[in-house]
Amino acid sequence: LDARLTAQDGLYRLVGTVFPGDIVQGIGARALGREVGIEAEGTLAAAVVQGDFTLDGAGLDLSGTGGIDLADKEWRDLRLVGLVDDPELLGTGLRLADARVEALLDGPIGALRVPHSITVGRLQTGNVVFANLTQRGVLTARNGQLVLPLAARVARVSSGLAEADRRLGRTG
Repeated sequence: LDARLTAQDGLYRLVGTVFPGDIVQGIGARALGREVGIEAEGTLAAAVVQGDFTLDGAGLDLSGTGGIDLADKEWRDLRLVGLVDDPELLGTGLRLADARVEALLDGPIGALRVPHSITVGRLQTGNVVFANLTQRGVLTARNGQLVLPLAARVARVSSGLAEADRRLGRTG
């Protein structure tokens, strides 16, 4: 961590760079990169941290506003927005464009329940292109594992094969 923490009139501000190293693996490591810019500003009163932050990672920018009750171990209306910067964040051969995640953390930290929405303007694998993909649901934790039910919708699918694309384009 290379950062500066300041406090003035009950308002705390943190600006700097975090170096995640080997703490994060896989997609998380690609999202963060080797250096993550951080800016956070907020208050701390009665064990409640309230404010906003931004993280500038190599493949994902994340911002949030809300709070955490440290005494009661609860999220307090913490709203997150993530914007994908790396088109190959999910791996080579799978390209994302205009990808965005919105999530809400509210309630006990130990009973994780995260309503969210994911939107992707374009998702491409090989010649197959999905346009305007949306996913809405609730992320939970079960037995130490994150559970993300998928219920995605897509406006259009293009396969690159003329006959298949004609059939995919039909409605009714």
